[in-house]
Amino acid sequence: MEEYRFSGIRLIAYCLMPNHFHFVLRQDEPGAMSKYFGRLCKSYTRAINKAYQRTGHLFEGKYRIKHIDDRSYLIHLTRYVHLNPVRSGLVESPENWEFSSFKDYRAPYKIGLVDTGLLLAEIVTPGAYIEYVQNYTPLDRVKMERYLFEK
Repeated sequence: MEEYRFSGIRLIAYCLMPNHFHFVLRQDEPGAMSKYFGRLCKSYTRAINKAYQRTGHLFEGKYRIKHIDDRSYLIHLTRYVHLNPVRSGLVESPENWEFSSFKDYRAPYKIGLVDTGLLLAEIVTPGAYIEYVQNYTPLDRVKMERYLFEK
C-alpha cells in the first residue's frame, strides 16, 4: 500500500463534524503537526470567511494534541472518532457519514488521503476493523474518555 504524506504527517483517521473535527495523525518529522494544523486552520478560515463574507476566528479554542503511545489506544481512538456522528445522533451507522475516513477502512484504497496500513496491520483485515467498530460498548466509551480527558 502506498502512503499519502503531508509534510511529515500521516493521516490515520478523521471525522468532520458540524461544529468540530477529529484527526488521528502520525507525526514522522519533528514540528510537522504544528505546521500542518497552523496551515490547515488558517486556510480553512480564509476560505469560509471569503465564501460567507465574514471576518474573524471560526473556532472557539486552539486544537488539542494528545500523544498516542499504545497500539490498543490507537485502535480504540480511531473507533471513537469514526463513531462520533453516531453518538451525536447524526446517523445510525458510521458508514452513513460521508465526512469521515470510515469508508477508507471498509475498502482501503491503494492511494488516498488516509494511510490505512498502520491500523490494519494491527487489526489484520478491513472486515475485522468494521466488526470492531460495530461492537462498541458503553464500557469502551468510558475507557476512551479516560484516555482523552486525563491530564
